[in-house]
Amino acid sequence: MADSVADELLALARKSSPPALEEKFLDAFTTDPGRLDVYLRMAEEMKATGKKQQAGTLLALTLDHYEKSGTPEQRVKLLAFVAAALEKERAHRQQLARALHDLHGSRPAFELFLDACGVKAETPVDEALARLERMLRYDVGSFVLHASGWGVGLVDGVDPIARELLIQFEGGRRHSMPVQSAVETLTPLPEDDWRVLKHFKGDELRRMCEVDPGEVLVRMLQQFGRPVDVATVRGNLEGAVIPASQWSRWWAAARKSALTRPDVEMQGNRIVYRKVSAQDRVGAMRRALTARQVLDLAVALLRSLNDRGTVDAALKQELFPVLCEGAAKHGAPDDPAPLELLLIADEIAEQLALSRVVLDERLAAEMRDEATFFRRLSALGSPRLEKQALDLFRRFSGAQYADRLLALTRVASARLLDQIVPELLDAGRAADLQALVVEAMRRPEFQPELLVFARRRAGQTRFASLLGGFDSKSLVERALGMGEQQGRKVDPVLRGLQRQVAKELTDGNAREFRALVKGLTLENARLLMRRIEMLRGLTDHTKLILLSVFGEEHAELASREEATEAHLDESVVYCTAAGIRRRNEEYEQLVNVELPKIFAAIGKAAAFGDLSENAEYTAALDERARLTKKAEEMVDELRRAKPIDASLLEEGVVTIGSRVRVRDVTTGQERRFAFLGPWDADLEKGQLDYRASLARAFMGHGVGSTVRAELGGRTTQFEILEIRPAIE
Repeated sequence: MADSVADELLALARKSSPPALEEKFLDAFTTDPGRLDVYLRMAEEMKATGKKQQAGTLLALTLDHYEKSGTPEQRVKLLAFVAAALEKERAHRQQLARALHDLHGSRPAFELFLDACGVKAETPVDEALARLERMLRYDVGSFVLHASGWGVGLVDGVDPIARELLIQFEGGRRHSMPVQSAVETLTPLPEDDWRVLKHFKGDELRRMCEVDPGEVLVRMLQQFGRPVDVATVRGNLEGAVIPASQWSRWWAAARKSALTRPDVEMQGNRIVYRKVSAQDRVGAMRRALTARQVLDLAVALLRSLNDRGTVDAALKQELFPVLCEGAAKHGAPDDPAPLELLLIADEIAEQLALSRVVLDERLAAEMRDEATFFRRLSALGSPRLEKQALDLFRRFSGAQYADRLLALTRVASARLLDQIVPELLDAGRAADLQALVVEAMRRPEFQPELLVFARRRAGQTRFASLLGGFDSKSLVERALGMGEQQGRKVDPVLRGLQRQVAKELTDGNAREFRALVKGLTLENARLLMRRIEMLRGLTDHTKLILLSVFGEEHAELASREEATEAHLDESVVYCTAAGIRRRNEEYEQLVNVELPKIFAAIGKAAAFGDLSENAEYTAALDERARLTKKAEEMVDELRRAKPIDASLLEEGVVTIGSRVRVRDVTTGQERRFAFLGPWDADLEKGQLDYRASLARAFMGHGVGSTVRAELGGRTTQFEILEIRPAIE
């Protein structure tokens, strides 16, 4: 393939032109199928523009060629991308497992690692391959360190029955560990680590002590990762490696030899690396490839200057253009390193009165891309740097500053909002901010940090013009509930913020939350209590603290701790008799028809021969595991099943078995819902599983109550017009 064709292919991938790209790709692959490096680069370009699945589909067209003519390394690279991009197509995952076997199958513990990493299971492919790569460092023959007692060990075998690694630790002690436990607990050591030499290659270490004692000291220094004093060296070598009678002579020779190296020096009784010179650091910054690398070196250099109490204007003047250049090097949108480099350069320019032409050009370019600038600003993590960045942002924005600051409010962290909101209030933008808070209350998942800020600052005089119209109960309820995404994958960011809010409320003997509950009417306290009871994202300990406050501040609510409401009792699955009967019939179909079929399919697939290369056999085993697990779950559910009867009903209150008529407060549309069991659910008929978030929101409410619940992906308020039984 000509380089011009490869360049054109990569350019099309960057522009995200699927039809033209597919045609060019097929032409290029037909002409030169062996350029896997180009095709993978093309796929990575597509992935960067959000076209990962399309990239996987294109690369899948090359699988037959590389399956027949590719090396194991090529097949693994290709299949790793395709399987990760097309997760739902299990055949690619199976092909990847076979390619990995061809590449690593000779390793004694490989089969163990392959099963444990999740490539064959449901673990995302990228995550499974990262696990496998880590696990391969623990193969038979590898050395490891157990930091808490066992010391250095050698992985010297596997137990295929118990699925464990067999490890011989120092002193001849043997221990077996499951793969995952080993990876989480043990640290791999290189073969030339002095601790490995001491416990498993003693003769080699003794020869090194005789031939090159300085190398032994340097290796200890490198592998300790800190300065080493004489007592530490002596405690590790004397007796076991160096006879006590020879210690003084050996130490003198080792110290003399080590100090001939340019990177070692003695400080008192400690042997340490010499500090790298400032000029070396500046040179390393120029050679660095990423803004993050430049920043790390710059911070270390400036810290050393600060520790010595020197200004060193000449060095800082030399450093200034390096920082500006470093900010233009690669940095991810979420990495604040480019912005932080410019802020350091700004401080130096102010301190030394340097020309700002280049710096201002860089700052203007950084702030033009608002989306990236806002993300980096929110990730700075330092109030001082945030204030400095906002001051520069004001200077570069001019008359547009308030408008741009308002846009920043949508994505800023709660801590950054403490600086932004007062400025906007002073600029007369309270109405705009109130609209954003209303939106955050309605859809917390889109502006969760603003909701956290509003909850923290509610009731403070400085923010009365902004938050005076929002009651504390609603703010707390929405902030605590923002990590609850029923029926969807939980967003870890929202869950983290939810737990952060809960921690703030429980700090100091829950002083803030206690004041809130004390000021609520009994009915409002009861409603908030029910809402907290239904939260799934809080830890049991946190929830216990919050719920205990209600009983302490409102004695009438204390008794609720003694009994679990029916809809919260996870030991029982309530359903109509007809629903339980249908579930039993499904179970009978599964164990009497579907499982026997899959057992027959396994026997038929096994007859084809070599099971390691038998995709049908592997697929049948996977299906058997899935159906067996499903049968076990159904047995457990049916064991806990109880029919919904009149004993669950409560007149005038929504319970399991209730049918309600409600009105959408916004649209005026009326709807009917019946809250029944999981095997009765039928959304078209208005029958809901009582465990669903929508159903739980109604539980315990009476006629005339207004309920806030999610329906169709949006938060809606319903007024309850009528409650009657849904069962006969």
